[in-house]
Amino acid sequence: RTSMASRAGRKGSKSKKKWTSRPRYNKRKMEVRFDEDDRREFLTGFHKRKQQRREKANKKAAEKEKSDRRQRRKEKRDASSTIKTGVQTTFTKREEQQLKELKEIAKKHTEYVRRCP
Repeated sequence: RTSMASRAGRKGSKSKKKWTSRPRYNKRKMEVRFDEDDRREFLTGFHKRKQQRREKANKKAAEKEKSDRRQRRKEKRDASSTIKTGVQTTFTKREEQQLKELKEIAKKHTEYVRRCP
């Protein structure tokens, strides 16, 4: 800022106004109040909440494992039996699908070999 004396000495400055400062707004300060019991529970409850998350994750993993076992048992029950050379072999649906794919690959390969001179 420049002083009043230097402003008055400028060219074209005819008035000697007193400069007033901008009005200062008193902003209301926001006050946050905490319930002490809730605050203490939040600050000291990290371990408890972490344990709850772990328990929840363990229960979810156990349930998933249980459902996977049920699914495998169901596949075995629903599995079809194929008889080859007097020996009965049981395949799951997944194994049957893999066996089909392998047979198709073998068939394509033998066709390719037959075409080659």
